[in-house]
Amino acid sequence: MGVEQLKSLLEAGLPLWILIGGGLLALLVDAVVGRRGSVAVYLVGIASLVLALYIGFDRWTKGQIDTRQDLLVLDSMTLFFIFVVICIALLTLLNAYSYLKISTFLQESSGVLKNSFVSLVLFATVGMVFMFASDHLLVNFIGLETMSLAIYIMVGSNRRDSFSCEAAMKYYVMGSVASAILLMGIALFYASFATLKLSEMAQVMIPGDKMLLPQMASVFLLVGVFFKLSIAPFHFWTPDAYTGAPAPVPGFMAS
Repeated sequence: MGVEQLKSLLEAGLPLWILIGGGLLALLVDAVVGRRGSVAVYLVGIASLVLALYIGFDRWTKGQIDTRQDLLVLDSMTLFFIFVVICIALLTLLNAYSYLKISTFLQESSGVLKNSFVSLVLFATVGMVFMFASDHLLVNFIGLETMSLAIYIMVGSNRRDSFSCEAAMKYYVMGSVASAILLMGIALFYASFATLKLSEMAQVMIPGDKMLLPQMASVFLLVGVFFKLSIAPFHFWTPDAYTGAPAPVPGFMAS
């Protein structure tokens, strides 16, 4: 990757880098200030999302960015979905403010869960952005797992509630099974086409060709995605996870 390509990628993916920096900064403020810095951590999260939202919306409306690298595709369509995802995260934090402020378990605990909620939302958003912006199945998987790991912790963040801990454990176990199935599907796709780039697969595929491996890979991939999206009949983890999770989390998961 040349200097110009790297510069173009950094410029086009600026909303993504802002979200990553905001999540790391929120963790740093939490580590330095501690429980007294709850408002500062919250403001860092809100500011990061608003700034990323403004830049993403500006790039999307202008439609001037079309950057395609080996693993990422940052064009107008991608920026539109980034805009939608950031809006969801911003609404989640705004909705969670009163809950984070008055929730008994967050106030009585060490404060780590309260402050980390902001960082977890930001990192989950980063994972979703990577899913939308990737032309590579492995990067899609990494983005999906980044989002999932953050949500696992959010579901079990009420450590004093046995239902929350049980919900997080069930969700984690089911999510791990789904991840293994997804990886099997990705491996079968690689065995079929010797590439994991979606654009290259589309060029190699022959319409109407009934190859066994791609069909098996598609089945594994769909089953794993159905687990993650809670689509019947792979939705049996959903009631426990939604019931045990703190109030703002199910809305974020469902959206």
